[in-house]
Amino acid sequence: MSLTAPLYFRDLIQLFGGFREVRNFMKWLNYYGFKWYRVLREAGVNRSRSYLAYVLERAVEIQRLGPVEKPSKRPTNTFLLQSLDVVESFDGLGIAAVARREVDSDVVSVADSFLTSEFYTFLSIAMFRLFGADRCTSVLVPYAYKGVEAEVLKGFNERLVLHEPEYQLPGAAKALCDVEAECAVSIYLFHRSRAVLNDLRCLRSKVKRLGVAAHRSRRRPLLWPSAPPRDS
Repeated sequence: MSLTAPLYFRDLIQLFGGFREVRNFMKWLNYYGFKWYRVLREAGVNRSRSYLAYVLERAVEIQRLGPVEKPSKRPTNTFLLQSLDVVESFDGLGIAAVARREVDSDVVSVADSFLTSEFYTFLSIAMFRLFGADRCTSVLVPYAYKGVEAEVLKGFNERLVLHEPEYQLPGAAKALCDVEAECAVSIYLFHRSRAVLNDLRCLRSKVKRLGVAAHRSRRRPLLWPSAPPRDS
């Protein structure tokens, strides 16, 4: 991770109420993440049958999560509370029903609420500032969910190349390996991609600078400011 990262994320952490507030919020996310993972396993819904199950299993693997106790205190920061409300709304739909696509319209509504929230916007801005997206002649946005991240990125760089095979954004590319750009930035590639290693190989071969972030418990976020190392 870049040594300058704390300088960029310090303002974000202060905006979210400080390290204590952020740590408490992460405990809530880990609590719900593992709860949903356990519920789906007990319901017999695994990664081969549901993309949501795949995402949760990947999150548990990446963060090495075990059973998480429900936090006793809710965040007091407005932005964190906004995000937690979205998570709890999602939980209220019933994770098994979500995975079986029985409540799709409600899921889309909740997902849109999160991805258009101020919390997610500020998180994206911090990531793009750290990466230096404004210095790229073109920026690839892998898995640009309905263009939400792209709208934020336009404030840094209007020369965007969208990749969104599932939602078919106007002009979006469907095959990541066919897309070329100077830079690529992705916050949730590890959770959205069904073939992470293949996607990383495609990105490495098509872009000059690659920024990929993934959170792991007890560790700082990972950021590759350039192409990842080749397979050994």
